[in-house]
Amino acid sequence: MLIYFVIEKGFEVLQLIDLTIRYWFTSEPTLSSLANNIDYAAVGRGEITSQFRDVGESRYLELRFTSSANITDWLGGNGNANIFPIGAQTGDIQCGFGSSSSPNFDQTNDYSFDPFLSSF
Repeated sequence: MLIYFVIEKGFEVLQLIDLTIRYWFTSEPTLSSLANNIDYAAVGRGEITSQFRDVGESRYLELRFTSSANITDWLGGNGNANIFPIGAQTGDIQCGFGSSSSPNFDQTNDYSFDPFLSSF
């Protein structure tokens, strides 16, 4: 899963801790003990937290930025912690998740999955 944010228009600067990224998926019947890994993040892997949440028959993986995360100048930021300026970008966030009890997921029934988006 690749994630990438750009704030193109707006009237105020956002704080990174106010942004939440969610990937919604359908619980597989044999799914238990989910684990997530942030493989790469332009803002730093340690600057993103992750948590799984259950909502009825669906689940989501929630990613959030820490208060010390910053967008560097090469991403349009100013290097100040917790600031997401207009026109800046987060850069790539590459992560994946899985379960030891079910190595294969069926993405076709996931709310956040779009089979027509095949390139970044």
